[in-house]
Formats: sequence, structure tokens, C-alpha cells
Amino acid sequence: MKGVKDEEHQHTKNKSVGGSVGVFVGTNGNSYGIGIEGSVNVAKGKSNSDSERWQNSHLQADKLITNSEAGNLSLDAANLKAKRWEADIQNLTITSRQDTEKYESKQTSASASGSVAYGSGGGASVSASYNKAKVDYAQVNEQAGIRVGEDGMEANIHNHTQLNGAIIESDADESKNHFKTKSLTHTDIENKS
Repeated sequence: MKGVKDEEHQHTKNKSVGGSVGVFVGTNGNSYGIGIEGSVNVAKGKSNSDSERWQNSHLQADKLITNSEAGNLSLDAANLKAKRWEADIQNLTITSRQDTEKYESKQTSASASGSVAYGSGGGASVSASYNKAKVDYAQVNEQAGIRVGEDGMEANIHNHTQLNGAIIESDADESKNHFKTKSLTHTDIENKS
């Protein structure tokens, strides 16, 4: 039993070049002046975005029986919920999945402008900028697992139980819960933002 995964990938590049040239006329009292002014600007950048979203699958029943002596039960981004759960299987694997997003952006730009006036020299200016952004996000929004109600569980896992950031829990009294497995491994999933 597996949840639904939605993926999105975006990769973009941009580049622009622009400029202008003009002639100006100025006055100062009874005198006149003429000059040339111009500017140029260049910008370029790129961005990469990759995201993955999980929607857990759910199965709910009053009594859930998963008996298959030769088979396995795998819950990948999935949840089982029942008042009572009975199982007789070889292996049990439950895995929680993270929603992830990775984003990286780089942008550079430069511009220059100047002017020359006849008989009086000129002036110029130059500027540049560099911007960088990065996001690396991973979060389990819904934990996968088996949730048992007041009637408890009777589970016999002949070989191995693997819980990857997942849970098996029961609301029943301890006397109604019987879980047997040859080996059990639990791994944590680290969230980051």
C-alpha cells in the first residue's frame, strides 16, 4: 500500500542587455553647451527548483486481518486504522515520506553610464550586483503507521519489522496487545528547513 507522490521540476535561465545613447543641450546664463550621454546594462541569472509532495493513503476498518504466511506487508506513506488488527506475515515495513523542496537562484547584473560635454569634460559611473538564494526543505507532514483501537492487536511477524520514521500504536489495554517479531529496526527521519 503506497501513498501518492507529486513531483515538480523547474529550470530557468535569463539574460538581458540594454543601453541608450542621447544628446543633451544645456544652458548657463547666456552660454550654451552640448554633450553626449549614454548607458548600458547587462543582467543574467538562472534558477533551479525541484519539489516532491506526498499524500498518504488510508485504510480504515473495524477489524483488519493481514494474514499471509508467505507474504509481506509494506506501508509506504500509508496508514492503517482499525479497532482490532490481526496479522500473520513474514515481514512488515512501514515508511514515512518527506515533502521536499530544493531551490537555488543566482542573479548578476552590471550597469555603466557616462556623459561628455563639449568643452567641459565628462563623468561616468559603474555599478554591479550579485544575488544568491538557496532553500533546502524536508518535512514529514503525516507520519505513516498502524493505529489500533480499543480491541487491540494480535500480530506475528515471523522475520523482520522495519519502521522508517513510522509508528505502531494502540489505544487498548496492554493485555489486549500482542506483537511478536523476530527482529525490529527503527530509523529516524530528520526534518530540515
